[in-house]
Amino acid sequence: SGAQLQVVHRDWKRESVADTFPTQ
Repeated sequence: SGAQLQVVHRDWKRESVADTFPTQ
């Protein structure tokens, strides 16, 4: 499910949620 997580991560990246998930 890594690919799916990346897609959601990109969407969340627009918000402050990116702070919770470190950028690889």
